[in-house]
Amino acid sequence: MMRRILIVAVMALVATGAAWAQARQLSAGVGATYNSEIEKVGLNGRVQYGITDQFRGELSLTYVWDSDDDYDARDDMLDASLNLHYLFEIKPWLTLYPTGGAALLNYRNKWLGVTESETAFGCNVGGGVDITPTPRITVFAECVHCFATKDLSHFLLCTGLKYNF
Repeated sequence: MMRRILIVAVMALVATGAAWAQARQLSAGVGATYNSEIEKVGLNGRVQYGITDQFRGELSLTYVWDSDDDYDARDDMLDASLNLHYLFEIKPWLTLYPTGGAALLNYRNKWLGVTESETAFGCNVGGGVDITPTPRITVFAECVHCFATKDLSHFLLCTGLKYNF
């Protein structure tokens, strides 16, 4: 099963790479994110590539952590996602999009010196909004639900800034 998922992910990356000749827009951004599994705010980084006028691919990395020094406790979750957006340009400066894709999750819990770790695959479904006040800067907000194996399903609420190359 894991081999099939890895093959699909590699094929998606190859297809995205093959579309570089048709590049419309490349964006990179950072933001703050809230993870419902850990119930804390973390960091998000993303690279987006406009495949066509309506479709955009995205590679997103999200890291959320929570630590309690009193009990030597720590929760970490790393979410690496490969998503596809379908873009609805409402105004030249306003774009709405549904999103879907695949995720690779790693959750680690440490409590009183004992560390447990779980890795799972998931499916992302959600939507977002891009507000572009200048041609080079975009403000984004996104809500995504990740349906994952091993009880690692979670919601991500993310907002931040992107630079458009």
